[in-house]
Amino acid sequence: MGGNKMSPRQLRYCAEASTCEQQPSLRAKLRHVWNKIFFAIIRVIIFIGQLTLLAPFWIERKKSPSGSTRLYFRTHRIFTGIAIGFCVALIVVTPYLAKIIPNLYDTSRNNQDTLFKRIAQFTMIADVVGTLLIMVGQIWHRNQLVEILNSFVDLREKIIRYYDKDFINFKTFLAFMVKVGLTCYDLLMCLPFLFTGASRLAGSDIFAFVSLVAMQHLTSIFGLAIFTTILGLLTFSLQLERQLKDFENISSNLKMFRIITLQNALQRLISLVVNALQFGIFIMMLIKFITILCNIYAFLDYYVSTDRVYTIFIMYVVSVSMEIYSIILMAYLCERSQRKVRDLFLNREEQYFLKVFHI
Repeated sequence: MGGNKMSPRQLRYCAEASTCEQQPSLRAKLRHVWNKIFFAIIRVIIFIGQLTLLAPFWIERKKSPSGSTRLYFRTHRIFTGIAIGFCVALIVVTPYLAKIIPNLYDTSRNNQDTLFKRIAQFTMIADVVGTLLIMVGQIWHRNQLVEILNSFVDLREKIIRYYDKDFINFKTFLAFMVKVGLTCYDLLMCLPFLFTGASRLAGSDIFAFVSLVAMQHLTSIFGLAIFTTILGLLTFSLQLERQLKDFENISSNLKMFRIITLQNALQRLISLVVNALQFGIFIMMLIKFITILCNIYAFLDYYVSTDRVYTIFIMYVVSVSMEIYSIILMAYLCERSQRKVRDLFLNREEQYFLKVFHI
């Protein structure tokens, strides 16, 4: 029997080998795939934000404390200068765009009454002014924006290191993909007009229409970035909720320290998001509500004349509903997780008091 005994090294090797032989389940593989897709799309959104000058910063790669490479964001004078120049150019051409908006409908659509054209003019002017305000806000808060992104990356690394590598659940991924789909539909819905109606426009009118569409697309991209940020905060909060689900399992000081670290980082990130993006969120929601209200007339006219649903109007309603619901849910979950952390401390202090005094 003594000759069959295994050394500690052999036992450790067998344990590691048996662990490696365990193949992940199909659900785990799918979870890993949608986590990869989630963060890959986030990188695409950041890249598009840079191209559209909504994100006037520079991206570098640095080594994290764990030894892996990570993205690092910082402001850059060249990008800031280009963004300011772009804003100034938009401000200069805004009066010209507002003046020729009725001409776009006169040359591209027939039998449109004066009220319809005035509503369209007001809607597009609101889009232009709102987009300019959002871009100015992004430039003004550029230092806080890079701090938000760096904090987001740090918090993601902590969650991966402490708890779970694939922590994005399917509901979050599904909501994210629905919002991405709505944004892509919003970005591409102008193509039919460009292919069919642009030939009837003059050169200056085509330039004006392309400029208006570009500014509307900037707002859509900004809305997608805000929704993605909210989803990220939600997933971090839900991860904290999972750790606080059973107070009795949090027995070691290390686990408590990790929860405190995660909670503090999450609260700091939320504060940064509120301070830097609340103005842009307010302007974006105001633009969308104005668009919805102004498009009610177009919706009724389209339904009466064609007996079909005006899909663009429905898309705006669904998009705004998702954004409002995500903001409310984020505020609720963050408040609940903070309350649970406080209860955890009170519970631990009470147990320590009873242990010291032998009560």
